[in-house]
Amino acid sequence: MYFPILTTLILIRSVSSLLGYDCENPLSNGTIVSLFELDKCRIPEEKPLHHVAHVELIQRPRRSSVSVIACRVEIENIFSNNDGRNERTEHNERIDRFYLPIRLDSCLKMLTHRRFSILNTTFYSLQPEVVNSRSVPLRVSGRSDEEFKTHVHISFYDNPNLFAYTLTGRIGQTARIRGEAAQLMPCTPVPVRRRPTGNCFREIPVFGPNAPMYLHPRTRVLSTTSTEIPCGDRTSSMFRIREHWYSFCPHPERIPNPETIKTDSVTWGPFPREHDSDRKSSGAPTADNGADEHVKLNFWSRNVVIKIAMILVAVFASTLVIWATRDVATHRIQPNRRAELAYPNAVTEDTYITTTSLPEEPLKSVRNSAECPPRIQTVSSNASDRVRELNTITVRATEATSDQDIRRELTSVNQALNSLEERLDICLQPTRWPFPNTARPSSRRPHPTL
Repeated sequence: MYFPILTTLILIRSVSSLLGYDCENPLSNGTIVSLFELDKCRIPEEKPLHHVAHVELIQRPRRSSVSVIACRVEIENIFSNNDGRNERTEHNERIDRFYLPIRLDSCLKMLTHRRFSILNTTFYSLQPEVVNSRSVPLRVSGRSDEEFKTHVHISFYDNPNLFAYTLTGRIGQTARIRGEAAQLMPCTPVPVRRRPTGNCFREIPVFGPNAPMYLHPRTRVLSTTSTEIPCGDRTSSMFRIREHWYSFCPHPERIPNPETIKTDSVTWGPFPREHDSDRKSSGAPTADNGADEHVKLNFWSRNVVIKIAMILVAVFASTLVIWATRDVATHRIQPNRRAELAYPNAVTEDTYITTTSLPEEPLKSVRNSAECPPRIQTVSSNASDRVRELNTITVRATEATSDQDIRRELTSVNQALNSLEERLDICLQPTRWPFPNTARPSSRRPHPTL
């Protein structure tokens, strides 16, 4: 008995298929809707919500009391249709009142912190046992009939399948325009299988009834056209199949469910009022400030170039000053060497100068001792006998030296030094001074006097 059943199960091939819709052959004529006018929006009546608090009192011999807190929030919605041209003109005004259900934590916060939040709008400075009335305009999703009609026409001409899905809220619907009316028709459901490819598309590649086709998102309508997109985690298409989400990149991979949009997550708040100072004066349109940005960029680049040029000039000037100072110092210290560098082919004559070193206080030993002071040391380097005789100074010791004798000796020393400097100038005349615009410094120096 069970053998035929097992054989049948083995022969049956398990196939996991998707369901697409073929809109080329619709099931029926469908429904014709008018595109000329739309019915006005009607908000359904809602009954106020009440929460009844039951308090049970137990009679006791002594007097007792029970503290009860209560919070009531009454919302009054005023719906009006404004054409957007005249702010004072309102039509079809409607008022709805209802009580907002409040939890215990919200009520305690209202009593302790004196504030209450609703739809991302917070009321402050609430007073207990007092009716706190505030008028706050909230953002709503209502649109005028003209805006909705324009959106309907644009959506229909752009994508009739999406237009039918938006109106009916069901997949597998299409629409055809017929003058000022549109014909909504249900498409034929067709089982399809996913077609593996090496590329990524906004649609799902499938095997159709007769040829390769693509399954469009949301509407699930089959089509022979597709849009190729780059493969990646941030660009691949995601589809919900059997209450699970899959990403095709290009192979199907199950992913976590995305977040669901809720009314509490939408940013609500008062409308921003435009101040008179923020409004643009009527007249010629304001020119684009793109040219100003270009001018600022050029000005900044010019400043950078000027700063770099100034730094280079300062470095070059400091280098010239250091070089000139070093050159002048070299000329002052070694005039003969600089002359040889300036005139390499000139005939030069060697000149040797004998220097005489004196003690710091040459007369101290003469005053305090009667002995003959030591002879002054004469240092010479390869000088001729004639120059050595002229430059050697001998100080003789005398007994009972007086101030007049000291002055007389110093005078003779100064005269000897002057004669020596004159002879040096005569010997150095063949050497040419390398700086023609500056005067040659004298080799003479002031001599100490009493």
